[in-house]
Parts: sequence; structure tokens; C-alpha cells
Amino acid sequence: MKRSFPKEFFSLLSAAWNILIFYLILICGGAFVFHIEGLTNSNGSFGDCLYTAFTTSFTIGYGDMTPSGTLGRVTAIVLAIVGMLFVGIIIGASIKALERCK
Repeated sequence: MKRSFPKEFFSLLSAAWNILIFYLILICGGAFVFHIEGLTNSNGSFGDCLYTAFTTSFTIGYGDMTPSGTLGRVTAIVLAIVGMLFVGIIIGASIKALERCK
């Protein structure tokens, strides 16, 4: 089986860009929640907001920190949807790669 270097390289590069964009969405979501919730809650830090964004998007949801405002909750819903879509894309790409190996 002959493999093409540029095709495989750009395939990996495309996957890396997708992951980078996903993490940028998480960081922006965490920053947005920090900005919105920071106006009403002086106890939260930026790290806490990033932690909440990551646990929400990966559907872990420990429940130890939750946004209290309406806009923060809407942002959490959007992050959860983006996280589920990303997990679906990763699973689909993994299945496609396994089928290609057969």
C-alpha cells in the first residue's frame, strides 16, 4: 500500500487545527463566563471559569461550580453542545481511521 506524504500530513494538520479551534472556543467561553459572572461574583477566578468551561464541554459536570447568571448559563449550554459535537467528530474520525486499517 503506497502512502502519500502530503495527503497524510495535511490530514494531521487539519485535525490539529480542529483541536486548536475547539480549545480556543473553550478559552473564550471561560473568559466570557468570567467577564459576566465576575460582575456579580467576587469569589470566582479566571481559572475557575476555565475549569467550569472544560468540565461542561467534556460533559463531566461535577456540579461544584455553576454559573449563576442567565448569560453565564446560556454560555454553559453552548459550551456543552460544542463539547458534544467535538466528541462526536472525534469518535467518527476514529471509526473512519479504524475502518481504513482493515
